[in-house]
Amino acid sequence: MIKSEFDAAVDILLDRQKGATRELMRRFKRVRPFRQEPIPSKEMALNYDDMMSREDQLRQEFGDEVVDNYKMNMSKSGGK
Repeated sequence: MIKSEFDAAVDILLDRQKGATRELMRRFKRVRPFRQEPIPSKEMALNYDDMMSREDQLRQEFGDEVVDNYKMNMSKSGGK
């Protein structure tokens, strides 16, 4: 079956979008997000303690993967 012109155009646009996204990620890696201040480590630790006191509720609401990723990111950042 021959690909329509519209399918070909969409494929080209998707490839360009992926390339642009990769380039933006490469250029802005390790750059602070626009107009966001870093959260102090003490505040992060308090947030972590609050979140983990409701861990079962969070797992039901968001799923195990999300909670596990949050815990892993906090352990990497030194929050806990």
